[in-house]
Amino acid sequence: MKLRSKILITVAAILLISLAIPAAFCLQFSYVTTWKYCAEFDDFAEEFQTVADYVLSSVTDYDGFYCISRTDSGEKRLYDPETKHYLDCPPEITAALQKICSKNAFPSKDSGLDEIHYVGYRVFFRKEGGIYTLVYSPKEKPTLVAPADGRSLHVRAIGNGWYHVVVR
Repeated sequence: MKLRSKILITVAAILLISLAIPAAFCLQFSYVTTWKYCAEFDDFAEEFQTVADYVLSSVTDYDGFYCISRTDSGEKRLYDPETKHYLDCPPEITAALQKICSKNAFPSKDSGLDEIHYVGYRVFFRKEGGIYTLVYSPKEKPTLVAPADGRSLHVRAIGNGWYHVVVR
């Protein structure tokens, strides 16, 4: 009886280990792919803050969004899809957008700034597809609605009202 229980314990341990190793790799892969789209916030904090402050001070509606679009001269600008016009931004806003959109702020080749949404006092720097969003929410941690397809939201605080938000 003792030999049989030792064999069963050994088989169970081998089975658990054989299941745990692939699970650990899966979790690590999921973590890396979830956060790889994050903006390099520390290097571009001033530019993000400049744009967020401008958006919050210039909007009159409670919520809406601007597209990041390239003008005929190749300059990145805020485009209002509702009015179908580019915003007449001050030079420091245009310069901040240029720097953010230079592919250095979003290091993943599959990532880049596509839209800036605003809701109340919050500003959302979003990439196409909505997998990643950089959020400025100075009053509280953002509480966002998870997608209906069962994926979950993960929020990571950066500091000073800024957050990384990813959908996994």
